[in-house]
Amino acid sequence: MVETKLIIAEAQKGNELPFDAFFKKTFFALQKQLVRMTGSENEARILFVEAMEKFWDRFVIAQKELPDNIKGYIFMICKNLWLIQKRDPWNKVTLYDTYQENWKVTEDNSPLDGFTPAPSLSEESLEKGLNALGEKCKTLLLMSMDASIKLIDHQKRLGYATYQAMIQAKYNCKKRLIKEVMKAMDDLKKSRI
Repeated sequence: MVETKLIIAEAQKGNELPFDAFFKKTFFALQKQLVRMTGSENEARILFVEAMEKFWDRFVIAQKELPDNIKGYIFMICKNLWLIQKRDPWNKVTLYDTYQENWKVTEDNSPLDGFTPAPSLSEESLEKGLNALGEKCKTLLLMSMDASIKLIDHQKRLGYATYQAMIQAKYNCKKRLIKEVMKAMDDLKKSRI
């Protein structure tokens, strides 16, 4: 518990390396339980990352009091997220991307050289979602995906007073991006029917 408090304190200062080690150690400890619950290691990883984002929001950004059993707490977040996914109707929808939709024929209609790949429904939705965000939000998300860029070095340039404010803005941007992508996907599905 004391070790975790120190890791959280370091993350609040901008040093994320101890938190990354904590992330890996905790995943390894919970991996078997998560795989048993979700049915695949890939789903277990995705679920764990989402849970750790919630953990980060609550204890690094909002600075709430840490629970006594941290691993148990993280597992319960994972379990709740998994149950929410099972109830979510989007997980039951199969995107309608057929061969004809993924390939467009050019003007001359030649059978071999006229094919160019068309973006899939999910690619188009992501592009529209990113374009719907503001430039600052889009830049912040793109910078956070590049492992060679440390966000703390660009805090002032992006106009954030503190590192925590920038991290909170990043998560708010992610939430907005998800909403925009889902909206764009709905619109695209309606237009393709």
